[in-house]
Amino acid sequence: MKAPFFAVLKAFCVLIVIMGLISCSQFNKIDLVITNQSKDDISSIVVKTGTDHKMFGVLKKGEKLTVAIVPKQASSLVIEVHTTKKIVTTKVDVYWEVGYKGEVNIKINDALQAEIVSQNIKI
Repeated sequence: MKAPFFAVLKAFCVLIVIMGLISCSQFNKIDLVITNQSKDDISSIVVKTGTDHKMFGVLKKGEKLTVAIVPKQASSLVIEVHTTKKIVTTKVDVYWEVGYKGEVNIKINDALQAEIVSQNIKI
């Protein structure tokens, strides 16, 4: 009689741990929405957060790119914009840590610099 009860209890505990891990990884993310509002097409964008670097391809004028960031440590944000003529690097004034979630909207202006339009980051 005791063996089935403990087997069910053990399975339930494992399920709770798995659900907790999934919820932390899925919902503790920051959506970074980058809109190209410049007069130029962008040949690539590099998003740098802490030790993570992600490179994305062409972003034509008027197009948006959404990048999911799952903070693994306290970090800041650097966006590098590449065109056929130049590379522009901007340190964006945001900060996040493990467990932060929300959304940051950024536009790329005519000088190819990244500017925050809005941010809604929660702990």
